[in-house]
Amino acid sequence: MNNRQLRLMLFLLLLPRIGPAQEPARDATPTSVASDFIISKRVDEVNLLLSVTDSKGRFVNNMKKEDLRVLDSHQPPEKWNYFQSGTDLPLRVALLIDVSSSIRGRFRFEQQAATAFLKRILRPAIDEAGVVAFGSEVREVQSMTSDVSKLGKAIHDLQPGGETAMYDAIGLAYARLEQNPDTNVVRRVIILITDGADTRSQATIRSVLQRALKSEAVILALDSNIASEKHSKEPPFSSS
Repeated sequence: MNNRQLRLMLFLLLLPRIGPAQEPARDATPTSVASDFIISKRVDEVNLLLSVTDSKGRFVNNMKKEDLRVLDSHQPPEKWNYFQSGTDLPLRVALLIDVSSSIRGRFRFEQQAATAFLKRILRPAIDEAGVVAFGSEVREVQSMTSDVSKLGKAIHDLQPGGETAMYDAIGLAYARLEQNPDTNVVRRVIILITDGADTRSQATIRSVLQRALKSEAVILALDSNIASEKHSKEPPFSSS
């Protein structure tokens, strides 16, 4: 899979579920082309995830419900069932690291970026992260923890080699995030560091997209091809 296909996949994974949709369901209408089909379903409640920036591109963290106007087919929703700023919610992060042979020349960058990222974002006793490595096989090398030293050691001990089972790794990450026994509202995020070429997975892109649409997790990707070239002379983060 080339980088263009990867960007398309990630764009689809990042699409939020927008609504609420209040229009009544319409029956599927057959078309003249046998391969075309329409699936219609009434949706009474959906989640909307959004980020807000000001005119200078800075994130706005103090939004209130009254500051937003949401329209669906030019109509406002019947009601808001729940509104909460996600800025301070606990994080549950699944960090996926490509350890395939194709990444060998950029692997040190991946390790530095992953370690520094976790150090910067994880708040002690509040946020948790786990590490999944994927080459020819997918391995959970560190289960969910808030201990940054354990996470750093798991990342440091990784060695590159093999093919790239990226879709399988994403599927495992969704499974681990869904198994997390959180009773309160949390932010679930998958961070994917890879060169974007799946060569090994049993899972398909279709199955991954279906899993993503059902999940509350957001997936973000770091293209190590671009990032490692940009920072080849100077590491982008300090791992000290």
